[in-house]
Amino acid sequence: MLTLPSLGQSRMRDFWKTMPDSLLPYLSRDIRFEMNDKYDIGQRATGPTSFGDSAVITALNDRYIDVSLSSAVRIQMRLLHLGNGKPLICVARTYGNDRGETRVSFYDAGWNLKAVFCTDSPCKYIKTIPPLTHRPDSMTEDRYAELLTFIDPRMVIAELSPIDDSLTMRLSMPVVGKGEENEMKSILLQRKLNWTGKRFN
Repeated sequence: MLTLPSLGQSRMRDFWKTMPDSLLPYLSRDIRFEMNDKYDIGQRATGPTSFGDSAVITALNDRYIDVSLSSAVRIQMRLLHLGNGKPLICVARTYGNDRGETRVSFYDAGWNLKAVFCTDSPCKYIKTIPPLTHRPDSMTEDRYAELLTFIDPRMVIAELSPIDDSLTMRLSMPVVGKGEENEMKSILLQRKLNWTGKRFN
């Protein structure tokens, strides 16, 4: 039987261990327990996945965990609190690296799904995507418009902070010619959203 953390003493490490296998099928609960134990005694906190990769906990504290599941899959979790004091678990799954995409899911303390955000689907906890491009003063409007056409499909990468209740967003780097990479980087922005107790804003 799965024992959920006490709401008065909830810590991210406890939610990580009690996360249902159905939400992370490639890393069993027993393996997650072993990884926690390794991290606590200062060992490299690795564990095998069902795909034959080696997962590793790269950061862990009472409110946050960052786990690399493979060279191309990363999961971050942060323990937020709603205005009424109830915990809300934010889980950011990123597939791919600079040219990847993030899916952000929100769960209550019993691991019941409350909302999901991805590039084309805002939710009640992330209602809008802030502007993630801008035109440098040295760039013509025509050239800026041309570069925007390369951002297709438009994919958002989001990262949770290990130190505060914030979420940073940026666009996935599109595939462009080598001579256009610096120009493309110059128009891409990174935006930080802060948790208000109701949503990231």
